[in-house]
Amino acid sequence: MHNGFKIPAAAVLAAAAGLTTYSAMAQEAGGITASATTGIGVISDDDGTRARGDLGFSLGSVTRTQGFELGISTGLEYPDADDEFELADPELRFSYRRTGKNAEFEAFASFLRQEIGTLVLDETPDSIELRNDTGYRNDTRLGARLSFGKEAPFGGDFGLGVRRVNYTDLTDDSLNDYVTRDSDLTLRFTVDPRLDLRLTARVEDTESEGTGTDRTTTTFGTGADLQISESLRASLDLNYVEIEESADGGPTSTDSGPTFALAILRDLPNGEARFELGSILTDDGTRVEVRAGRSHELRLGEFDWSTGLSRGGDGDVDGLLQVGYGRESRNGSLEAGYQRSVNTSIFGEETLVDQVSVGYSYALSDVTNFQTGLAYRNYDYFTEGSESVRQLELDMSVTRQLTSDIDMVASFSHERSRTGDEDAESENTVYLGVQRALSWRP
Repeated sequence: MHNGFKIPAAAVLAAAAGLTTYSAMAQEAGGITASATTGIGVISDDDGTRARGDLGFSLGSVTRTQGFELGISTGLEYPDADDEFELADPELRFSYRRTGKNAEFEAFASFLRQEIGTLVLDETPDSIELRNDTGYRNDTRLGARLSFGKEAPFGGDFGLGVRRVNYTDLTDDSLNDYVTRDSDLTLRFTVDPRLDLRLTARVEDTESEGTGTDRTTTTFGTGADLQISESLRASLDLNYVEIEESADGGPTSTDSGPTFALAILRDLPNGEARFELGSILTDDGTRVEVRAGRSHELRLGEFDWSTGLSRGGDGDVDGLLQVGYGRESRNGSLEAGYQRSVNTSIFGEETLVDQVSVGYSYALSDVTNFQTGLAYRNYDYFTEGSESVRQLELDMSVTRQLTSDIDMVASFSHERSRTGDEDAESENTVYLGVQRALSWRP
């Protein structure tokens, strides 16, 4: 299994809320604001007991016309398997934004190192990656976007991005490093206040090392946004897609065809109703999906759901479902959700994913807070020869405020993973430590 302490999912949600509050505060007050977190404690899991230190630093500024944020975080554990110091989940992120009267520029850069097999919320990992229990995934991303003509009848935006994923400390050569470069251009034409037309173009090129797959996707399209009435709006995109692919240095195959996306949304007194119909081009042909859903703003929280069908290029049909609920109170918060979807990787591989997530926090007293989180994923890969993978993570923590900027933290986490019909692997981790948070204006 995977060594290394992981911050509970509920704590991640709380941290995200904290960043949002910080950004709003910086925007209101202006100037540069810095914050730092430090921690020291003891961690114990199947690999033994060791000391752990945590360090995080952020520097940011938001004004009416520009803003930036720099963040660094990492853990340091001793001793590791080689009786040495080990960096745990180091992360670096930077973003910059400048806004003018009729244009906006954004740039970002990030680096994240994680143990392979870690649950990733926004993508479907390679099935081989999920089955490995040794090694690290290094994810580096760079990007920039320029938007122009925001208030003019003619406008658009242009974006560039680069992503590099490389693996280290693997026990075999089953995973290949790759680089993805993408660029996109959108031109917008405002015909009247109710109708916007657009032309789009995008190129995404993925190059793999060794025996991996090289894939280039080129898309040209046109679309329209229509405000039918005060409460009803629609969007339509028609595209032509061409995919060139070669595996292990072999011959290049080319697939091409039209795709489309239709969305109709209606504002309601306590939420929104929506209908979506669209298609994408995959390795198995054209996949068509239809969904209908509704969001509800309730007195006791927010509830959102959608249901639909997905038909693959081979004719197989899978049901789609998404249900989510969130509630905040004076003493705590609850977020819960279930989603069943068909995901497509950057290499065109399709996966049926079932995922459940629950996050709960509650203030036991003025100085004590309890948090717990549950995350479950079931990956059913459509690629021949790929076995299904099931992963479960359960964590809970108690934080007690000792002073205005020092907290004591105790946490427990349980991880369980199973591939196909193999026996499940599990690991328990316990952490006890003290953390300090500071903020100031340089």
